[in-house]
Amino acid sequence: MLYGAGMTPRTALAPLVALSVFVALPAAAQEPAAPPVHATAAATPPASAAPAPARENVVTVLGSYTCDLGDHAGIDPDDADTTADVVCHALDTHRARTGAYDIRVGKLGSRLLFVVTERDSGDERRLFINGLEEVPTAADRLVDALVTGKKFDETLRADNVVSAEATTPKQRTTQASMFMGISGMGGIGSATSPSAGVELDLDFRIQNFSLVMQGRAGGIGSASDLFSYATLGGGGRYFLSDGDTAAFLGAGASLAYFQASQTNAPAYQGSGLAGYGEVGVAFLRSSKMGALVSLRADVPMFALTLNDGSGTTEYAVPVSVNLGLLFH
Repeated sequence: MLYGAGMTPRTALAPLVALSVFVALPAAAQEPAAPPVHATAAATPPASAAPAPARENVVTVLGSYTCDLGDHAGIDPDDADTTADVVCHALDTHRARTGAYDIRVGKLGSRLLFVVTERDSGDERRLFINGLEEVPTAADRLVDALVTGKKFDETLRADNVVSAEATTPKQRTTQASMFMGISGMGGIGSATSPSAGVELDLDFRIQNFSLVMQGRAGGIGSASDLFSYATLGGGGRYFLSDGDTAAFLGAGASLAYFQASQTNAPAYQGSGLAGYGEVGVAFLRSSKMGALVSLRADVPMFALTLNDGSGTTEYAVPVSVNLGLLFH
């Protein structure tokens, strides 16, 4: 390389270095600056960060009562807030203990479960209502029960009945039947001939148990020494199975009159309370018309007295066979 007069290699390169810097500066100004590493990390939140929990609705009345509205799924938020406000004012009206109270409203089918709990003691009262329109009445009674320590039912008055208390409860179906039959009766302990009679029963059955009301009378026969009777009473029967044909055991009590006639002699007779026991079988229980047969023994609480003024007595146990039709 040729250098001019008085130039050295270092002074000759100086213009070239200056020119390179002049060209590089505009290019460097057009390139965006790389962001700092720590700024990028700060701008991206951690993947594990959880959202902040939603705050419960809180109603405070006169600074003394705090009503926290808890679970109320399926309830309009405005209705739920109003429910909490109604409860809080009921607490003030009844001069409840100051503090925090929890309120829950839950759905169960078409009804609402309404619960008010005093947080400090854990004491709570609850009931089912048929709609939010009943909240004012229900809230007043729930708070009244909390304050006085009563059960909810004990806060009932003539003007604060909720619909759940006025609804007729469902009941099991009772099957009513009528029995019409004939009987043949004789007296064990009395020297008489059996007599025929009639029986009419009303039967009210629930599952395997039935309540029976009975009327019986008899004394029909050709002999002159017949055993006559008349009873009116009732009892119960327990069926040993739920089949269409079922055996049963029965017992009860009745007011009874018994008479043991004698040929060409005065009769023995008496009346009073008598118990009875029976065994039997019912047929065609699922049909509109069935049948029943039973064996029955009456146990009088009295003796039969000879009707001649002598005071002679005898004790007899009437036993009868009964057969007839059941109309369901």
